[in-house]
Amino acid sequence: MRELTGEIRTRLGCALTLEFRMDAAFFQQHLLKLLNRLGCFYAVKVPWSRWTGVKALIAAQARWMAVTGDIDGFETRLELAVWGLHLRGVVYRKRVHHRSPNNYQLDLFSPDDGYFEYSAVATNLTLTPQALWSFAAGRGAQEKTFAELKGEFALDVVPTNHYGANSAWLQLSILAHNLMRSFQLHSTLATPKPRSYKRTYSYRIASMRTLRFLLINRAARLARISGRKVLRFSSNPATETLYDRVAYHLTA
Repeated sequence: MRELTGEIRTRLGCALTLEFRMDAAFFQQHLLKLLNRLGCFYAVKVPWSRWTGVKALIAAQARWMAVTGDIDGFETRLELAVWGLHLRGVVYRKRVHHRSPNNYQLDLFSPDDGYFEYSAVATNLTLTPQALWSFAAGRGAQEKTFAELKGEFALDVVPTNHYGANSAWLQLSILAHNLMRSFQLHSTLATPKPRSYKRTYSYRIASMRTLRFLLINRAARLARISGRKVLRFSSNPATETLYDRVAYHLTA
């Protein structure tokens, strides 16, 4: 993490504000203290370990504030004496209609009213509980990128028994993915996306599967005209306009 923040600030400027949103695997003493020293902001899920005290805080909480239609929450302080840290935390509960195998149900809530799934976020951001919920939920946007890398760019393939060859394979998969992202940004296929509290992507990026059927998998006939081969497409003004636009912007 130290190397990552150093590289980003070297390339983009030391005054750059960095914000991290992480799952419970990153809820570690040294990492949280490091981010504070580096001047970085974070929102990290809190694990349901007894020593964090989150379950006791939930049991003692009588009033919850509305976050969204089916989600309530409350702000608290996480006193982590073992680590010597005092963190701002926000606890959320989401109303569901089934028992959750990964959580617990407090006796003070009647099952007739449904069940609740709980989560907690530790943060040094000054966001409201509503904005913090959206910001933490925006972390899931990266899953689409991982799925595309594995499904369309073969990132999850182990092609050989050689470490160097497999490492090169992974790098080539990522380079191909980044190339297609850059292609869309430079050819205006990527359209600006309205900003939201989740703070995900700035542009709507088409998947590789969409690009394949949009630009490559087109019905055509290879003909020989005046002694040379010509790829002939059926007359389609929309497709012609699309190809001309892409070619123009790539040339520019």
